[in-house]
Amino acid sequence: MATKTKTENIIDTDSLRAAHLAVTWASHLNTDDGTPFKAGGFRYGIFSVTGTFGAGGTILLEGSNNGGTTWTTVLDKAGAAVSITAAGQRIIETLYEDVRPRVSAGDGTTALVPIFTAYS
Repeated sequence: MATKTKTENIIDTDSLRAAHLAVTWASHLNTDDGTPFKAGGFRYGIFSVTGTFGAGGTILLEGSNNGGTTWTTVLDKAGAAVSITAAGQRIIETLYEDVRPRVSAGDGTTALVPIFTAYS
């Protein structure tokens, strides 16, 4: 297991001066997690994943409100756990202080690129 680095880039500022920030992590292999992102100041986000899932590949979006001591799987807009098994995206309306991706299953071919776009 390795903790993958992230890159944060402002991608837009709308007419209300609301920032849109894209957080991209380095490719995740089986059991990797990502460096936490401070998401608490944003209204909502979109979690997107691309790449090769391999056999049984699953990536979770996890959240923590205690500085990363305890992590729980984040729920999407529909109230379902953000546990993704194929390329796609989920809308997140309840943000934790910190969020991170974590690959919970896969094989030697699993290589996933998680992106979290946060909106203020």
